[in-house]
Amino acid sequence: MNHFCPLCQNLREVQLWRNYRHLVQCRVCKLKFVPTKKQENHEFYRQPENSPFTYYSQNKAASEKNADELFGIYEKLLRRNSEDEVFEPIVKGSKILDVGCSAGAFLQKARANGAVGTGIEINADCVNFCVNDLNLNVKKQSVEEAEFESHSFDLVNLGDVIEHLVQPLHALKKIFGWLKPGGFLTICTPDLRSIGTRIFQIKPDEHLLYFTEKTLSKLLKKSDFEVIFCSNFDPWRDLDSLKYSTTFRRYPFALKILDLATKTLGKDELLFRLPLRENLIMVGRK
Repeated sequence: MNHFCPLCQNLREVQLWRNYRHLVQCRVCKLKFVPTKKQENHEFYRQPENSPFTYYSQNKAASEKNADELFGIYEKLLRRNSEDEVFEPIVKGSKILDVGCSAGAFLQKARANGAVGTGIEINADCVNFCVNDLNLNVKKQSVEEAEFESHSFDLVNLGDVIEHLVQPLHALKKIFGWLKPGGFLTICTPDLRSIGTRIFQIKPDEHLLYFTEKTLSKLLKKSDFEVIFCSNFDPWRDLDSLKYSTTFRRYPFALKILDLATKTLGKDELLFRLPLRENLIMVGRK
């Protein structure tokens, strides 16, 4: 059977991937994807039950811890790779765009380090929280809807976003234009090589694209980025907040176990991470 491949940008012969009846693999580039989506499904994510602000707000401590660690990784890396010895990509007045900024954890970290942050987000509750509670510059827009002048940003961050896009190549080419020469793109997304991703992150209504290091590198290179870094990252989670997530909503028995565990442990914040190399982080330079 043939389907349009988001990476090849052509009709390609595909095959069902393993026992996952919703996923196909392009025989040419090997990208795994959900083949039925024709356009960005923004309305799906704008529904509270599919993008619950309750989860983002309850998961605040874990999100801040993830932002701290990722920000630290990017900062050290980008200082080493800056072509200008004086240029500091994510501190002291540099301009950052956070695409799909959720409840604003990454933008808060950027602001604390002196950067000028802008966010775009399609979840209205998240936007209202970022603007009214955190005083962040966040607009209710998708990456497809957003328009910025060329060479506006030193860094663009996509944290848990690229896997939701129907047209990732188009999005990255827009971002390439928004970046200053020598600017950086940072991406964090589930790594399909990880057993953690195969257990927790295969959600065909939400996650349309499933990357490995090889296919994500191809996407960045096809968008004219130079890939300068790739590694794995295990995200922190809050045990109590998981009952609000779309992942566990599919498993009623797991929700009962989570509820029992949080009541037994009796703590407000129960942060944990699993050593499964679940997320792929990649940095590209313009």
